[in-house]
Amino acid sequence: AVRGIVFRPQRYTLEALHQDEPRPPQRHEDGRLTYAFRGGESLVLRRLLEDHGYLPSPTADADLVWSSGHVGPETLLSLPRHAKVNHFPRSGVITRKDLLVRTIAMLRARCGRAAYEYLPLSFVLPADAAACTAAMGRDGGATWIAKPIASSQGRGISLLGSSAKLPVGEDCVVSRYVARPLLIDGYKFDLRLYVAVSSFEPLRACASSRRGAAKEERSGGGTRPAAESRYVFEEGLCRFSTARYSDPADGGSAADADVFAHLTNYSINKRSSHFVPNADAADDGFGSKWSLSALKRCLARNGVDVAAL
Repeated sequence: AVRGIVFRPQRYTLEALHQDEPRPPQRHEDGRLTYAFRGGESLVLRRLLEDHGYLPSPTADADLVWSSGHVGPETLLSLPRHAKVNHFPRSGVITRKDLLVRTIAMLRARCGRAAYEYLPLSFVLPADAAACTAAMGRDGGATWIAKPIASSQGRGISLLGSSAKLPVGEDCVVSRYVARPLLIDGYKFDLRLYVAVSSFEPLRACASSRRGAAKEERSGGGTRPAAESRYVFEEGLCRFSTARYSDPADGGSAADADVFAHLTNYSINKRSSHFVPNADAADDGFGSKWSLSALKRCLARNGVDVAAL
């Protein structure tokens, strides 16, 4: 009952919550659905919605509410039951770095470590400062990376070679650095894949970006074929560093590591004199940004079983 109250949009009052009577959709006089933006709007989204027949609503009491930030409980409780929003409640537990580390630690304790070994050993500072210092002392010679808990675009990131360099009095996540990453022509890269998740309980998300590929969804009772109405953008983005990679432990100090070799953030690398822009979408395997398709072609040429990936 509590879960229904928290996650099913209703009124502010307890009486309305107990009555559980949804309000009718706020359709326009000609029967079309309405939309509203919260915290700012997107011209692309506005054009997309209106091209599909939606009309703007003067209030957030609309059929579709698009928010630029997380949607709080007070907003969810004020929406009509049928309304759709673009954020799940408490999704910050997997999008903010410190909360993600805590969430993975909880899942490791509950389900075993084997399923979550993809996340390197990580600590949340200052709470885990003593444990982090001890781990760094046991693993002498390793490189560690520190990131602010809620920053972006590469701001505030540093490589560490010893606990003496740990940030003092700052909220950050410190992780063991992945020192032997997959390289292309000697350069690090990262991926941006875009998946639309329609439900977390049960989990409904596309498991493949290939057209016609088998899709599955996982629930408490196991795995079953998913319906075809799952969403994943078939393309993605591959972002490269702009200096050739070298392991910080192979010489020199982590503090002296070249940021253009170790970070793949566009906001950082666009300032490099070696950044190569790509102005031709047809030549998607050129420059400092590639498409996902270009990366797959490159991997296939080098003997990687892309279908297995």
